[in-house]
Amino acid sequence: MSDLFWVGAAAEAAGEAVGGLTAGGTSGEALRDRNDRLERRLEKLSLVCQALWGLVRDKTGSTEADLAGRVMELDLSDGKLDGRRAPGLACEACGRVSSRRHVRCLYCEKPRKGASAFDQI
Repeated sequence: MSDLFWVGAAAEAAGEAVGGLTAGGTSGEALRDRNDRLERRLEKLSLVCQALWGLVRDKTGSTEADLAGRVMELDLSDGKLDGRRAPGLACEACGRVSSRRHVRCLYCEKPRKGASAFDQI
């Protein structure tokens, strides 16, 4: 974090832009471009989710209620009904919490059991 401060301070002193940031803040155009990319990605992910749900529903006979129940179950897995999963996961070996993206605990290096392919995204 302190490195980011010093890079930003040096850029401000020189009146230069660093990584889309200028001395006055983030350029509006850079933010619009990033927002557009995120919106396109979200639309693609939504389309894939809809296609997958259609396949699962057709192959298994699952219902919208089944899907809604599973979404709620995943949402509540961290104890909060807030529309998202907890970013961290407790290690079964040492109990410390770290990002779901890692296949091993960052603290004790034990492999995570039951890690999902979605945790790697």
